[in-house]
Amino acid sequence: MSPSFSSPPVVVGLDIGTTKICALVASEADESSSSDNVTGEPTLQILGVGIVPSQGVRRGVVVDVPDTEAAIKEAVARAAHMAGVEIEGVVAGVTGDHIISQNQTGSVTVASRGNQVSAFDVDRALSAALLEIARDREIIHSVPLSFAVDEQRGIKTPLGMVGTRLEVDAHVVTGQGSILRNTLSCLSGAGVRADALVLEPLASAEAITTRAEREMGVLVLDIGGGTTDIAAYFSGSVIYSAALPVGGNHVTRDLSIGLSTPFEFAEKLKVGSGAATRDMIPHGEALEVLPAGGASKLRIPRALLGEIIEARMRELFELSLSMAMSGGLQGMVPAGLVLSGGGALLPGSVELAGQIFGLPVRLGVPEGISGWSESVSSPQFSTAVGLCRFALAQKRVARQRAAATIALPQTRRVWGQLATNVSMARPLAPQIITPTPTNPVNTGANATAATQQPQAQRSAAREEFPAQLKFSPVPEKPSVAAPKAPASPPLKEEPTTNNAPTPPAVPVNNGQRSEVPAEIKAPEVPTAREDALTAQRARLRELMPRIDATRGDVSRAKEEPSPQEVQDQQPPSEEKPTLWNRFLKFVGFDEE
Repeated sequence: MSPSFSSPPVVVGLDIGTTKICALVASEADESSSSDNVTGEPTLQILGVGIVPSQGVRRGVVVDVPDTEAAIKEAVARAAHMAGVEIEGVVAGVTGDHIISQNQTGSVTVASRGNQVSAFDVDRALSAALLEIARDREIIHSVPLSFAVDEQRGIKTPLGMVGTRLEVDAHVVTGQGSILRNTLSCLSGAGVRADALVLEPLASAEAITTRAEREMGVLVLDIGGGTTDIAAYFSGSVIYSAALPVGGNHVTRDLSIGLSTPFEFAEKLKVGSGAATRDMIPHGEALEVLPAGGASKLRIPRALLGEIIEARMRELFELSLSMAMSGGLQGMVPAGLVLSGGGALLPGSVELAGQIFGLPVRLGVPEGISGWSESVSSPQFSTAVGLCRFALAQKRVARQRAAATIALPQTRRVWGQLATNVSMARPLAPQIITPTPTNPVNTGANATAATQQPQAQRSAAREEFPAQLKFSPVPEKPSVAAPKAPASPPLKEEPTTNNAPTPPAVPVNNGQRSEVPAEIKAPEVPTAREDALTAQRARLRELMPRIDATRGDVSRAKEEPSPQEVQDQQPPSEEKPTLWNRFLKFVGFDEE
């Protein structure tokens, strides 16, 4: 993105909905123009707005790529023209019934020196929580809920704590990989880059709820055209999220079928004369309805309109309540329910939701905005405003830290990594030290240099680490001693046949190596073949007396030869018997 000014940063939120595609260009307002707001967040200055009807999206899922590409391109162009900037990257919202949220647990051993938890350990724990996610699903969010250090639970920020085991409970939101790739394809076809993908109810909550509500526990219900998105917060973090494939378009479709009128005309009736409950409609009023066949208009009681709408809205709220109950949210949202989205604009929606949920209910409107605020001060723009807030939060984290996403090579991308107190640090690059060849016996200065060289390498490597990632010194005695491998038995020196002089023993004083004469060489390590031959020779020496004693018996056991044959077969005195020579040759023994 190339704005006409460099500061403050400019961001773009793109709401890809079933009924509309909305692009907002915003930046953080200057301190002089910002004012306090109930959200507790910096004031958001709206610079440009682009709204285009959506034609290729159904229930939050892209069903027509060319139409969606054209709508995105038109909405982004309108917002860019209004703001006077060039848009390159956007933060896009995603939803649909393919979204699945679950709470996962990851645990790792603290790898930092001194067993002090670092940001790198937190990254590893969060990565471990993602290992069980199926490969055909894309990870949208991984939000840490709480940490545990050596069974001490309920920790919000474990950085700096000492322990050997780190665990994290994370809320992980995933989506179907093929569906999300279709969304990315539409963004690429429209000429914009996807900087992040964010679940729409989480974005809406950023715009319409306060920090106090999220800390206390609040439920957000975003009623869109094709889906109803649910998000629950407790203790400042999202603990539950879901998407129902029921929205405002289903109310319109019920009116179209019940009144036998075109869909577009039914939408006008719903927006202009509809209400979420029949009690909100005065008795005795009538409406004119255009039949689908194009005949003359018919007059119907307006109360009939209320009955049809109330039946569908009641079903929508009851399904949402059932989803919240299945998520274990009983008693965890004392701050109540906040309604958002275009479907919440029907008169009587707040009263009907309060009747079904049994909670305090209010209509959520984006707060803390300036600039073109009058254009987006409506519940139907909550998602787009929240996406801009999300993008600004990520830019603040990126300025404070070197990296704002998990960058471990074995982990998968988290498309909408939320900014948290412990969000993502750059992992340490593995240190590779090339071993230097050393003699079996180091002498004097060589031994000292061999000892000092690894220390110098470790000191230089620590200087290259960022200041916040430097490890503490290694303790003299580690808290958990690693088991030692059993030492290999020393090689037994076999007696040799030659008369080589035995090297003199080298005295050792107080563990220090003494000077060794240069002419004395270290013994060579025998190979496997040499070991086998040495064993055969030793065994042969043991058998030689018995062979000599039995040699005559073996010859006498044979048929007695004639004296002439004995004389002819008698070998010379200086030669051994042929059988004996063959035996010696077979075992590889040379008497000489």
